[in-house]
Amino acid sequence: MKKLLVAAAVAASTILFTGCGGKPKVPANTVAAGYVDLGKALWNVSDVVELVIGELPKEQRKSAEEEFEKFIKEHKPDFKAVDLDWACITLEVYKDSPACAVVVKCDTKEKIPSLGCSIEDVAAGALKKIDTRNGCDIYAYVETGYGNPFRNYAGGYNGACIAFVDGKYMICTGVKGFVDDDDKAFIGRMIDLYKDGKGDESDDFDDLTDIGGDTIARFQTAEVETVVDILDARAKIEKFAEDVGDEDLIDMFMDVENITLDVNLSDDVLGGELTVAAGSRELAKVVESAFNVAKFATRVYSSIGVVALGDSIESVIGKIGGTSGKVKPLFMNIGGQIRDAVEVDRSGSTATLTVEFDTEDLVETIVEAAFEEK
Repeated sequence: MKKLLVAAAVAASTILFTGCGGKPKVPANTVAAGYVDLGKALWNVSDVVELVIGELPKEQRKSAEEEFEKFIKEHKPDFKAVDLDWACITLEVYKDSPACAVVVKCDTKEKIPSLGCSIEDVAAGALKKIDTRNGCDIYAYVETGYGNPFRNYAGGYNGACIAFVDGKYMICTGVKGFVDDDDKAFIGRMIDLYKDGKGDESDDFDDLTDIGGDTIARFQTAEVETVVDILDARAKIEKFAEDVGDEDLIDMFMDVENITLDVNLSDDVLGGELTVAAGSRELAKVVESAFNVAKFATRVYSSIGVVALGDSIESVIGKIGGTSGKVKPLFMNIGGQIRDAVEVDRSGSTATLTVEFDTEDLVETIVEAAFEEK
């Protein structure tokens, strides 16, 4: 319960002081990207936790509310100092290697009252400075012991680099299993992109940050044609089309645009929405059919699974001398919610698979099963 209250307090406090401005920059050669609205995510998490607290029995509810308020009062200055805004994750191909970058928009220079230092101070004390780029220090973790299986015994640095830009961006990158010149060059390029706007940006993620309603995060692929070109696979695909004698199918495949996954979380809904911009009505119908198969499979397996699992758990409880008539009804209830959660839709050349639960119903079901009395 205490961990739950901590999460709620973090959420409620941080949202009061979220920053603004400085939209993410997605570099060229990015094959997939993700965006998380940290302010909204924390606020919505807070709403859900408050919903959970509201469903607790009276005794637990009063204690939870008191702990929640106490934590907020004590750590409100810390969250104000960090000033979390958003996080952007990009995956690209850099010099024939997969490379990942995570950029967090926050205040990296303001002292966190409870620590007496800033995020940058923590990095400078715990990490090893390995380079400087465009006025920004680059850090990496140095492993000196031989007991860590992730240690690079030849070099000493692990595969992550960290840098800070203008006191408002924290950039973490990784290219290989250890830090070398390519890693330094890669994070250097990210530093230049965020500090001076220097470098090419991708045109495939224009709506990555256009999330609204209950959506707290969006993950998206580049258009298929872009991915093919980044991977330098066009010639192989064209050769395959020629060999099988079906160039139209390959053309249809190459017309696929972004594939997008939205993560929805609030006190109203919990779930996600997978959208495929197929590029043509014909392919969208094929994708819709595949989604309908997934919907049917979910319905079948949820029905079979909840009954079998409920019976099994009830049986185990009975064998060890326990009594519980709540387990099977709980699984039956959740199974029904799973069956109702999945929906398939198609509009023009776009097909969508939605999995969406009613948060209040789901929370009520779980809390009722966890406590004997309301």
